Amino acid sequence: MRKTRWAAATAAVMIVTLAGCTGGEVLPKRLAEVSEQPSAVQQDEADAEPAADTDEQPEASPDPEPTTTTAERGTRDNPATPGVDVASFTTGAEEVEVELGTATWDADEIVALENQFNDPPADGMVYVLLPVTVSYHGPESMLPWIDIDVTFLADDGRSYESAWAVIPDDLQDVNDIYDGGTATGNILFELPVAQVPGGLWGVSYNWSDPLWWSAA
Repeated sequence: MRKTRWAAATAAVMIVTLAGCTGGEVLPKRLAEVSEQPSAVQQDEADAEPAADTDEQPEASPDPEPTTTTAERGTRDNPATPGVDVASFTTGAEEVEVELGTATWDADEIVALENQFNDPPADGMVYVLLPVTVSYHGPESMLPWIDIDVTFLADDGRSYESAWAVIPDDLQDVNDIYDGGTATGNILFELPVAQVPGGLWGVSYNWSDPLWWSAA
């Protein structure tokens, strides 16, 4: 339509120029003729040019920016770090804090020296010692080796419970702790040599859902 409007403006200028030469009465008549009878150029351009699409297409909205979310600390996707992170379990008026230390991934000799009657690990297995620190806050008391459960989850998806042998600083030797009390002791595991170090430690308190630490 821009070309059509430009042609009409050109014709009007020409008529105005001619009217200045022939007299003032001619101007209204000539302008009327131009407006009522479009020139051949105007008509051809109008016929050739398709009607403008008055329906405006909405602009496509840009794709939303991808968002990344970080899993909560202490999950399998975002495990805690031994020696750094402390887990807190709260039940009613009680609060229990648990911290894992760095595991001894080959404790065969330590276990053998601790007691002559300790059996060696099975073929393809190794003894692992995991230090655990437990703190209690509340009106009652807790027994760490009973109330705290630790599981090893290997990278192949298999889980392992604690083993038994006479070991140094055994968590089972810790009696009840009361409000403000803290105790540290070792837990023994017998794990596949091919799966350590690696995997995850899962810790629960009184059958709670486990919190997870990296075991790498």
